[in-house]
Amino acid sequence: MKLYNRFLIVLSVFVFVLNINCFGQVYGKLFTRAAANEKFGSVIDSVELSVKNFQRLLNQTDNYAMFKIVNYTIIILDQNRQVLYPEGLIITAEEVFTMFSKSVIEDLISVGDSKFVFFEQRNKVLSVTIGNVTMEVGGLCPPICL
Repeated sequence: MKLYNRFLIVLSVFVFVLNINCFGQVYGKLFTRAAANEKFGSVIDSVELSVKNFQRLLNQTDNYAMFKIVNYTIIILDQNRQVLYPEGLIITAEEVFTMFSKSVIEDLISVGDSKFVFFEQRNKVLSVTIGNVTMEVGGLCPPICL
């Protein structure tokens, strides 16, 4: 009986770890621009980047990308908090970035109808807009960094 219980515990832990690796948390949700303005408030600051350059940067990360606006410049990190844009910038481990899942970002690019992406600082959140579609509901890293 003891062997059976140990087997079940080991099996349960294995399944739990497998689920974490296979079904990671998804950060980001798409809204119309009007719904985002209503739900998250108006845009305070906005930084523009071409979708083409954004896609090139996105190709350098696997599952997540992180964003922050500082001094009218967008800072983009990969999932390991390595700076993708602007090149050569150094950040501290304590700096908080908004993290979005790459799959949601790719959805935004596919449905957004524009050649430009706008990174928008609102009162309490950072959003990303392409055309009339806005991505919001990102995670904050830290405290949650994957």
